[in-house]
Formats: sequence, structure tokens, C-alpha cells
Amino acid sequence: MRDTDSDNDGLLDGEEVGTYGTNPNDSDSDDDGLGDGREVDATHTDPLDTDTDDGGVDDGTEVLDQGTDPLGREDLPSAPRRGAHPTR
Repeated sequence: MRDTDSDNDGLLDGEEVGTYGTNPNDSDSDDDGLGDGREVDATHTDPLDTDTDDGGVDDGTEVLDQGTDPLGREDLPSAPRRGAHPTR
């Protein structure tokens, strides 16, 4: 029997169920805007956790909109903010 990818997310159904615990019929199990296959293979984020780094911004927003690191706790864009002053 050949394993299939029912939701076309790049992960085989058997991998989703047996390895990652994701839904083989939902291409984005955590609904963060990144497909399960992309989270596992490209961004290395948790396909079952919308905010892998617990930084307050979901993984999809970080990757697709902000360009921030979904694995780093700092979820602000890397450019300095206006009026930001270094702490002493």
C-alpha cells in the first residue's frame, strides 16, 4: 500500500499521524498560515503550535509578514524602533 498525502501539505499521511501528530486531512493543523510540511521541512517550527517561540506573534505572521525569526523570542522587526533608547 502506497502512503498518500491527503491534504497536499508535503507530508505523507503516515508521517502526519505516526511522527508529527498532525491532521492528515488539514494542511495547516495549527492554523497559523504555514502548512504543516513547510513547518517541518523549511521553518523547523512546530506544526501543532501557532507560536513556536512563545514570543506573542504566530509563526505565519513572523515568516510571511514580519520577516522575523519564528524560533527566536524577539518578535519585533530587526530595525531599531523610533525613540528606542538603550537601557542603562
